[in-house]
Amino acid sequence: MGERKKVNLSSVVALRTECDETLPQALASLKYTESFTVVDTRLALGLLSVAIAGGLYYYEKKFGDDLKDLFYYYLLLGGVTTFFVLNGLLYLHAQYVQKNTKYVGYNKDKKVVIGTSTKNATTPVYDVEFKVGDSPVAKDSISFSELFTEDGYLKLDSYIGFIKKNLEKVSKKST
Repeated sequence: MGERKKVNLSSVVALRTECDETLPQALASLKYTESFTVVDTRLALGLLSVAIAGGLYYYEKKFGDDLKDLFYYYLLLGGVTTFFVLNGLLYLHAQYVQKNTKYVGYNKDKKVVIGTSTKNATTPVYDVEFKVGDSPVAKDSISFSELFTEDGYLKLDSYIGFIKKNLEKVSKKST
């Protein structure tokens, strides 16, 4: 799994970030395969938006911002409209599809979705939502003091054990 980095124990954001970054490696050790569909969709929407903005800039330079030219006018109108629609879709995707999702993967044809959060920047509690297959979402919390050493290093065994315990509990509910 590689060597972990030292984390500032006074920063809840740094602790959560370290756990979130280790999540794919921890699940790979439990024989899960990560799916990048959610991230790829967001990247594709963003890339299309940038391409349209670049195209609009190119045509602005080519036509000299001559709005009397109907071809340029309708091209500009369609491009700006498409740009705003794509960015609206990008926003909706981030708010309603991706939300707090940190991991999407598969194990034996069962989809696993894990979302993480913290209540606020001063409460050192890691809140995790687990969803396996068609099962309802299960939530569990663990104190960061149980996951990190006094020196600020992540205890991989404790972290993987926490994830494994919850995935097994959720998997039993779905069967």
